[in-house]
Amino acid sequence: MNPYATIEATQGPAHAFSNTRSITVVIFPVDVIARVYYVAIMVRILIDMPENPSAAISGLVDFIQRCLHDDAVAADLAEEAQKAAKISAQVYRTRGDEPAVVHLAGIIAHLMSNREAAMQFWAEALGLRPGYLPSSTALNDLIDEDEVWDSAESYLRITHDGPRKLVEFYTDAARKAFADGRFDDADHMAQRLSALLHVDLPILDDMRHCRDASRQLDRDGSLYEAINLVVTKFGAYWGAMSEKATKLAVAARSETPDRRQLAAIMASAITAVDTEIPQVVELGCFAGLNLDMAARALPLAVRARAQFTGMEPNAAARAVGAGLHPEIRFINGKLADLTAGTIDLPVRMDICLISRVLMILPPDDVARTLAALSTRAVTLIICDDIFNHDGDSPVIRTPPEFVILYPFRQLLDKAGFEIDEVIMAEVPDRECTGFIVAHSRSL
Repeated sequence: MNPYATIEATQGPAHAFSNTRSITVVIFPVDVIARVYYVAIMVRILIDMPENPSAAISGLVDFIQRCLHDDAVAADLAEEAQKAAKISAQVYRTRGDEPAVVHLAGIIAHLMSNREAAMQFWAEALGLRPGYLPSSTALNDLIDEDEVWDSAESYLRITHDGPRKLVEFYTDAARKAFADGRFDDADHMAQRLSALLHVDLPILDDMRHCRDASRQLDRDGSLYEAINLVVTKFGAYWGAMSEKATKLAVAARSETPDRRQLAAIMASAITAVDTEIPQVVELGCFAGLNLDMAARALPLAVRARAQFTGMEPNAAARAVGAGLHPEIRFINGKLADLTAGTIDLPVRMDICLISRVLMILPPDDVARTLAALSTRAVTLIICDDIFNHDGDSPVIRTPPEFVILYPFRQLLDKAGFEIDEVIMAEVPDRECTGFIVAHSRSL
């Protein structure tokens, strides 16, 4: 049994809960994703069984119970947690007007290490039934450990009109902090916002935590070992991406707020190019979604003149992209081919985009890529997790080893670029927190 968890069966009074079924009182700081127990945040959970529980609901309750046992089965629940999150979402969609069901969704979110989603669900349950003890108990426990909210009442005032208000609150706070140069505070709010938009995923650690953890790894001599975990993981993931998976990914990622913002940034930069045929290149273009969106954001006359080239090593992605976007020239290649000068890319790139690529590369590859581009790319646009841009060393975003945040100001300056703009994403979305626009000092 987990020494930090206690299970106590009680009989719920009919006036307090939806029925008089046995209520389980649980105190647990369980994180099934990281497979560790956190004792810093102790949350009391009351499981109020909904009326007429379906097999899916019973299965979720069973899963919650098993998460509390430190045995051979519960030690490897990460995959099952993902399934539980999907089942919880399905139950919520069909029975989301029942406080007990919404409360259960909050428990699952908490188990998925997403406290923001858990708090939102528990607030929603309290909106359905004011004073609902299971949700008010859990929400108060989380608020007690929260540096942003001074009380559950202040949180509930924001969420009274729905989750949209909470999204706006975090967005406004992140933007103000970013504009003031308080990048750590901006990142903290951005991660909370992102967690609300991805209720089935764990919240990512904020920059302060990640920086401290990375510095400790560096002192221990294991930072580059952790960086290699990121590189290896994503190399295997993208290398194995099939044509079917590519089509699903394109459908899921099209027209998201960050991609629309990127398209507008690119369109503005392309329009400002004064050459007869603007050469627009994306390195690691996948199926060409970013280039296509940028093209569609252009005035027709500029679009007709521009030439779009995408470099992509995955054959399935190139095949899908060529079928969807015949106006884009797809080239098989890796960044190593660029640095070696063995790939047929335009000698001069008026606009070069690198989106969500540098964050999964080792430091030496990033440095070589930027150095190679400094004599070929007039304007460089980077879409990345940018909150370490003024840092002095790489930082690993966790949990687990998610992506690598590079000190772009330092790296770009050394490579021969000058930063023109650092732009926070209007809706920060996990691996995309913003954009950097830079120009080559030699072109």
